[in-house]
Formats: sequence, C-alpha cells, structure tokens
Amino acid sequence: MKKYLIGLDAGTSLVKSVLFDLQGHELFVSKQKTQVLTPKQDWAEQDMYSVFQAALNTLRELIDESKINPKDVLAIGVTAQGDGCWMIDKNGDPIRNAILWSDGRAGNIINEWQESGLSSEAYKICGSSLFPGAQNAILKWLKHNEAENLSKIAHAFYCKDWLRYKLTGVIATDESDASLPHVNIRTKTYSQELLKLYGIDDLNHIFPEIIPSTKAFAPLLKNVADFTGLIEGTPVVIAPFDVISASIGVGAINDGNACSIVGTTCFNEVTMSSPDITPLNVGMTIAHGIPNKWMRALGAMMGTPNIDWCIDNICALDKENSKNSNMDLFSFLEEKAQNIPIGSNGVIYHPYLSPGGERAPFVKPTARAQFTGICMDHNRYDLLRAVYEGVAMEMLDCYKHMPGEINEVRLSGGGASSSFWCQMFSDATGKIMKVPHGSEFGAKGAIINASVAINLFSSFEEAVENMVRIERQFNPNMDNHLKYEKLYDCYRDIYKAQWDLWDKLSNTIKNFY
Repeated sequence: MKKYLIGLDAGTSLVKSVLFDLQGHELFVSKQKTQVLTPKQDWAEQDMYSVFQAALNTLRELIDESKINPKDVLAIGVTAQGDGCWMIDKNGDPIRNAILWSDGRAGNIINEWQESGLSSEAYKICGSSLFPGAQNAILKWLKHNEAENLSKIAHAFYCKDWLRYKLTGVIATDESDASLPHVNIRTKTYSQELLKLYGIDDLNHIFPEIIPSTKAFAPLLKNVADFTGLIEGTPVVIAPFDVISASIGVGAINDGNACSIVGTTCFNEVTMSSPDITPLNVGMTIAHGIPNKWMRALGAMMGTPNIDWCIDNICALDKENSKNSNMDLFSFLEEKAQNIPIGSNGVIYHPYLSPGGERAPFVKPTARAQFTGICMDHNRYDLLRAVYEGVAMEMLDCYKHMPGEINEVRLSGGGASSSFWCQMFSDATGKIMKVPHGSEFGAKGAIINASVAINLFSSFEEAVENMVRIERQFNPNMDNHLKYEKLYDCYRDIYKAQWDLWDKLSNTIKNFY
C-alpha cells in the first residue's frame, strides 16, 4: 500500500497543497491565489480567514482530485511566508488584517532606530538587521497608530502559526520565525533586553511558546478533516517558514551549503553550525529547523516581480509578438535578452521595487528601483537584459556579504526554471548553481521536516538522501564572471550615491500630499 506526505505552503500570493510519495516525487499540486491588499500607499495586508480558506480549499481539491485514500497520508507538513504580524484576540479571531513582511508603513520607525544606533544594538543580540516588515517595527507602529487594536491582541505570531492554530487548535511559533526580531540568536529564546530596546516589553504576554519544528506536531481537528476529506488526527507538523523550508527542500542542510530562492524575493542563505553574525548589521541570522544549525540569510525584497514588471510595462508588445512566433513569452524574451552583451550596452538596473524598500544586503526603506545609463540608442531589450542582470547583481551583492566559503548554490523558485538566468547567476557569482528536480521546494522542505518528526527517517541527512535529486547544473564562465565583477563595482557605487537622494525624493513626494 502506497503512503504519502502532504506539504502545505502558504506564500504571499499563492497557497499550495502538494502531494508527495515517500521518495519525494511531486504527484499532485493544488493551488489557489490569495489577494494582497494595499489600503494605503506602502501597505501590504491579507485577510487572515481568506488565507486559511485557501489552505482548506487546496487540501480538499488535492484529496478529491488525486483519488488517494486519505488513510494513507502519514503527515501534513506546513510552511508559509515569514515575518509580518498575524494577530488574534482571546477568542482566536483576527483583530485586523495581517500586516505582511513586504509592508512599508513602519519605514520611519526603522529610520529612527538606525539613526539612534538601536538597530546596531539589537543586531548584537538577534543577529539580524531590522526592516519595516519585521514584527517588532509593526507592533511599534500599532502602538502609535492603532492602540485600540493593539490592546486586543492575545497572540501575535506568523502565517504558518495562524494555519497551525486553525488546523490543530495549538497556539505556538517556531525558532525560525521568532529569530527575527525577538530572540537571542545564541540561546534561541525570547530576549527581554530586545523587547525593552524596541519599547514593546509591555507586550511580552502576546508572544507564543516557541516549539522546535521537529517537535511541532499535533493532530488534525475534526472540522478540518470533515471539510477536506482528510482523516481526523492526521499529524500536522509545522516546518520553518518558507525560505528555510526551501533550503531543506533542495538539500542545502550541511555547513557551507547555500540556497538561493529566486521568487517573489531573491533570498540567499547558507547553513552554519554556529550563529556567525558577521559582517555586522547586514542580513539575518535565523535559527534553523534542523537541530544545532543556523542560517545566515540575505533576503533581497524583490526577485522575479522585477521581470514581471518589465514585461507588463516595457515589453507588453512582445506578448503578441511571441504568439506570432509560436514561442512562449519567456523563451521569446530571453532569446532577445541573450543577444544583448553583458552590461546591457551600458544600462544598469537596481531591482528595489518593493514599497518597503530594501533589506539586504542593506536596509533602506526609501530605496527604489531605477535604470541608469539610458540613451536614445537603447531599446526595450537592452532594458530587459538590464533587469535580468540587476537581479543577478542583487544576488552577487548578497553573497559578497556572506561569511565563510561557499562553492555551490542550490537554486529554487520561479527564476530557477530559466536556464538563461541560471547561467547568468552562475557567471555573476562565480559559483556552481545546481537545480534539484521538482518545483515545490518549500512544500518539500515541510514534508522532509515532517518525515523526520514522525520518525519516518532517522535524520535530515537520510531524508534528503532519499528525497532530493539534482536535475541541472550550471558552471561559471570565469571570463564572464570578471566582466560581472566590474559591472558590480558600478552597480554598488551607483546605489551608494543614491543613498541620501532616495530619502530626499521620499520626503519631497510626501510633502505634496
């Protein structure tokens, strides 16, 4: 009798339930889009019930359409978007919309903390740079702007914790999400010193118990089982949040193993056996789901949305042109971009599209995307190539700020499906890029974690050996790498020159309203 594992991955704009066999093969995927709400400029929110309902719907479709016997599901692994603030009252109901990791409303608070030196003091304890979408900044903003809502909070946690509560009735969080910003990264416990620094120590009671992900399992509730067709009592195991789960899903579990997730974000991370927080005041240090492991992470805010934006606003005409050429849109555009030389004929793009600015390898709430070097000789394909290269430069910028030696990177996310881009990442960074088989690596990491938690495998090493396989490898062209290194010098110097100008522009525009 075949047995199965289900991975539930609630991303920012898409919730997915994925059926796996015990060899890690993806057998069925159910997806539902979720809406990011922007009630004001720079805000990003979600209706909490709609995210949970999407999770239920995808689980039910998976059971209905896959035709498996739900009794053969050994466990459900759950992961989700990280950071932000998901709040419930004493009755377990949402107090307001969740405020997401990409939200920018607390930008001024982060600026104040940077200028006062508070961010640097906090970094020494939590090992992470603070940014507007972090829960501490959001809670501080609520203190100033929504005191009534703040007073109603019984528990403030994260997306996967909300799903855990609705699936099992358990209120808790895990070490990965709690790492930024409330935890002493060395002890993996809440730090009262940090809470006092942020001015939110009076909210100590709203932070839930931290349960390590290998111990974070509870039985599925009857009402959820009745709706989805699953069996009441099926173990629900809460994995680390999505980017950490994805590193497990691609097999980057040993010291020095790196992973880049080129999706909504461009998230770059390396596994460590001790919490190395150097270089100071850069990136994040996150408690791993794997015991006695940490992740050093630099998560740039925007990855593939840069390409989507470019297609919609600059290359929209090519949607029709690709149809006439009998090519899919991305193949058509990448063929055009591939014909442009390295350096995009003198155009450089900085991929800071998020309303929350940038958080890696620097924190700058006012940072914005920009093209530099355009003249009348350029066409849209020069700009398109520059956008692809801009994200590659973003990745290189992050890896230049990583401690230790990294020789290979495991790639995942939508960007990893592009061989053109994967080779560019390899050439830009000078590192071997390996793309594992499959596509749902957050969900796969969640089921790998679940398989260890329920003792299906004795260790993460055994689980990865059985479930992860490399499909494609890209080796760097070192001549190209030297060109990208020179391009990177320009890329870096331009954003440094823009530093104060971003603030000036932001303040100028605010004064218009």
